[in-house]
Formats: sequence, C-alpha cells, structure tokens
Amino acid sequence: MKIGEARKIYSSQLQTLREQRRVLQEAIKEKQEMSKDKGTSNESGVILDLSDYSSELDKKIKETEDYLHHLTLYSVAVHNKEVAKQQGETMAKEADDMAKCMEIARRLSKGDKVPIRDEQKLIEFNPEIYAVAKNAGAIARNKERKEHKSLWEEEEQSNTKQKDIDDKIKDMDVPMEGPEVKIESVTIAEGESQ
Repeated sequence: MKIGEARKIYSSQLQTLREQRRVLQEAIKEKQEMSKDKGTSNESGVILDLSDYSSELDKKIKETEDYLHHLTLYSVAVHNKEVAKQQGETMAKEADDMAKCMEIARRLSKGDKVPIRDEQKLIEFNPEIYAVAKNAGAIARNKERKEHKSLWEEEEQSNTKQKDIDDKIKDMDVPMEGPEVKIESVTIAEGESQ
C-alpha cells in the first residue's frame, strides 16, 4: 500500500470510527435517561454492554490515530531527507560554480583570453574580483596570451520534470502495518438488549 493511499484510507476510517463513537455515546445517554425515567434497573445491563463496546471503539480509534501519527512522522522524515539532499546538491553546485569563477579570475589576471560567457559569469558572481582580475591581466598582457575554452559547457537540458517531494512520498510503500480497517456500524433499536 502506498503512503498516500494509506493516509486516505485511515483518515476515512478514523472519521467513521469517531462518528460511530458519537452515535454510541448518544445512545448510552438516551438509555441512561430512559432508565432514570422508568426507575427500573433491568436496563443497566444494556448500558454496560454499550459501554464495553464504547471502550473497544475507543481502543480502535486510538490504534488508528497512533498509526496515522507514525505515518505522518515517517512522511516528515522522508520529506526532510529529500530536502536535505536537494540542499546538498545545490550547495555542491554553488561550490563548483565558485571554483570555476576563481579559475576564470586567475586566467584573466594572467592576461589569458577566456570566453565572454565565462567573463559574464564572473561578473555575476563578483564584479570586484572581475575588475581586479582584468586590471592584473592588463598589466600581464606583455606576455604570450593563452586562449581557454569555457568552463561552463552547455549542459543538457532535460524536458522531463522531477516529481515533487510530496508526490514521491505518496507513491512510497508504507513501511509499517496498520490496524484493521473494517468496522461494523452500530445500530441500536428502541428496547433492544444485547
């Protein structure tokens, strides 16, 4: 079962269980009021049976809530892992770009020729470093100048979009088994004992 499916199923189950508890509590209250009005004690067994069913229902509600809580914690942990991975990749790319800009500055300061695209990247990165490198390069122009290829080769552009992190989580298999989903509905007829 996928996490997204499990969330829907168990959230719906929890809502059903809570509604059943509400109906049961109203029935218990009604039975108590009826026994007070009649002054008889033979209906107390019915109330006890309903109370037992109520505690069983509360137990199932607690199990379902706990399962949904653990499922949420797992989803958050996976989400945080994916975000950290993306941040790490972004930081690695930024560090790589910084290293390329410093290499361009070094080449310019030696008086070498670099592609205009690389110069533009250096200007975007740090205009002050670019100005210092160009000034140093102007002084060093008396030497033989080397011509360099771009450090930013055309990167392949993929037209496929990556899935959003939440979509990835929804499609993951549930790592834990949840409580049973099937619950019988509660119906109590007037004057019926259990």
